[in-house]
Amino acid sequence: TPGDAPNVLVAHPGAGFRSVKDLVAAAKAKPDTLSYASPGVGSGLHLAGELFKQQAGVEILHVPYKGSGPALNDVLGGTVPLMFSNLPATLPSILTGKLVALGVTEAQRSPAAPDIPTLAEQGVAGVVVTSWYGLLAPAGTPADVAEQLAQDARAILNQPAVRESLKAQGLSESTMAPAAFAEYIRNETATWAGIIRARKIVAQ
Repeated sequence: TPGDAPNVLVAHPGAGFRSVKDLVAAAKAKPDTLSYASPGVGSGLHLAGELFKQQAGVEILHVPYKGSGPALNDVLGGTVPLMFSNLPATLPSILTGKLVALGVTEAQRSPAAPDIPTLAEQGVAGVVVTSWYGLLAPAGTPADVAEQLAQDARAILNQPAVRESLKAQGLSESTMAPAAFAEYIRNETATWAGIIRARKIVAQ
C-alpha cells in the first residue's frame, strides 16, 4: 500500500531563476557551473536530478550530502543553488519565499500547490518522479496475514481525517493490493536501473 509525495525542483532566491526555462538557458550557456544538492549518491532525488539533466540536455554538477536535512539547509543558505526535494519538505519554505519552486516532477500539477507548473509544461518532458512510501512485510509472511495488513491499511487510509491530513502535507494515498504493489516495485526498480546505467552512477 504506497502513498505518493510529489517532488519539486527548487532554487535559492539568490540564484535568480524563476522558471525551468531560466535554469536551462543558464545551464546551456555555462555547462557545469551550476550545481544541485541531493541526500546522497543513488538516492531517488539524485536520480531525479540526473533524469532532468538527461531530458533537458544540460550538465549540472551533483553535490551529494548525507541526508535531506543537510542538503536542504545548504540550499536554504545559498551554498548550493538548486535541489530536487519532496514537496511536503519544502512547501513551507516555498510559501514564505525562502525557496523558489521551479517545477514539479509530476504528470499534472499537485493539488497541494496548484500554482507550481510541471516540468513538462515548461518544455522538459519525461521527468515524472515521485517519492513514494509503502507498507511492507518481511519475506515469507503468510499471504493471509499480508492481505489482512493490506485491508487494515486501506481502512485507515480511507478515513476522511487521514486523507485530509495527507492532503495538507502534499501527499496522496494509494490502496494497491499486495500483488499490484510488488509489481509496482519491480517496475520502479527496472526503470531506475536503466537511468543508473545510462548516467554511469556508482554507489559510494
